[in-house]
Amino acid sequence: MRPIFSLTEGCVDYDGNHVLHDVDLTINRGEFVAVLGDNGSGKTTLMRALLTLTPLDHGYLTIDSVPATRFREWNDIAYVPQRLLSAGAVPVSVAEVVATTSISSRTRFQWWSRARKMAVRTALEQVGLWERRNDRLDTLSGGQQRRVLIASALAKGATVFILDEPTAGVDGENQEMIAGTFRLIRDQGGTVILVTHELGTFTDLATRVVILDHGRVSYDGPAPGPTRAHDHGVHHSEDLRPIEPPSTLFGTAGGDAS
Repeated sequence: MRPIFSLTEGCVDYDGNHVLHDVDLTINRGEFVAVLGDNGSGKTTLMRALLTLTPLDHGYLTIDSVPATRFREWNDIAYVPQRLLSAGAVPVSVAEVVATTSISSRTRFQWWSRARKMAVRTALEQVGLWERRNDRLDTLSGGQQRRVLIASALAKGATVFILDEPTAGVDGENQEMIAGTFRLIRDQGGTVILVTHELGTFTDLATRVVILDHGRVSYDGPAPGPTRAHDHGVHHSEDLRPIEPPSTLFGTAGGDAS
């Protein structure tokens, strides 16, 4: 498989403190990777480093096999934050938010073309919000606003998605809708990097789990199988300390915990 991100000995320091310390991480196209860790473990810094939003103090990063400083195909990568910071500040409709926030260098001259309208409709249908397209964004619940952000990423035409806590504070129905959307993306060969405190509804979607502990990768391996989908110890990363061998961590047969 072709790597979309490859980080070697990545380090980020803030005020002399190691936020990321010698992180080696390769994420291939087509993977669904869950990045877990406690608050302050470096999850968000790692994602910002992969997106070149936070510079590395040491290490080397390639994006789609190209040195990060020379990578230009940002239209292919979508970052989905936890929330729209301006939600409610401007009276805009759901469709307008998707149309404007998904504009890229390829589509900036196609503001409301037929293709643009179709992209917005398809994206809103995928997240189950087409019927709310004319409603003001600030009339939607927090979970529905999260789905609008995902629709914006879909309308952009990206194939790589980085999600920051997509189900934090979201009710069960919206969690299932979000998980269903990214199940479809995974099945279509898309790449998903999920930053979260717990796997929850994404347990059966993740193909791999990376756990950060004080800026270091403490586990990088298979995701839990369906038989442990509701195991509290798997869902909550703080319960995975210290990191055990995969056979013990995920309950597979034949492991020796000693």
